[in-house]
Amino acid sequence: FLAKHAPESIQKREGAGWFVCDRDDEKTVIRQMLADSGLKLYSVLGNHDMDSCNKETACAYWNMPASYYSFVEGGVRFVALDSQYIRTQEGIIDFAYCNYAGKSDIHFFPEPEMQWLEETVMASEQPCILLSHAAIGDEILHVRNNERVWELIARANQDRRRVIAAFNGHNHVDGLT
Repeated sequence: FLAKHAPESIQKREGAGWFVCDRDDEKTVIRQMLADSGLKLYSVLGNHDMDSCNKETACAYWNMPASYYSFVEGGVRFVALDSQYIRTQEGIIDFAYCNYAGKSDIHFFPEPEMQWLEETVMASEQPCILLSHAAIGDEILHVRNNERVWELIARANQDRRRVIAAFNGHNHVDGLT
C-alpha cells in the first residue's frame, strides 16, 4: 500500500514499510487518496492520532464533528466512540501529545460518553453498529470499562435488536467475539 501510494515514507524508514501514524506527510497522502475516491469518510480516533496534537486538532484534521458522534448510512446508525483516555489519580484525561506512552491504565469510555451512548442507542430508530479504536469485545488492548458497554448492549437488546455489531481496530490481530 505505502509502496504504491507513499513510496517516500518507505524510503524514509530505510526500506522498512512501517507506517508512523502521526506523520503528517503520510496522513496527507491517505487523506488525498480518500478524497479522490469520492466516498464519504467517517473517522474514529485512534491513539496515534494524538501523538503530536490534542483531540480537538485531530478531529479537525479528519473532519470529525466531535471525538464521538453518530451518523446514519444505509438504514443503519453507526456510533463512532472515543476510547482514547487515560485514568490518572486526578481522574480520566484525554490522550494528547503522546501522553499515553508507557501508561497501562488507558482506553476508557468516560461517564458523559457512556450516557450519550445509551441515549443514542435507545433513541435510535435504526439498528446500531458501534465503532471504536480499542476493543470492547475481548481482552487484548481493550476498553477498560467494556463490561459497562456489554451491560448497555444487553439492556438495549432486551425488547429488540438495537446493537447488531461492534467493530474495532487497535488490536493488530484478527478475531471475532
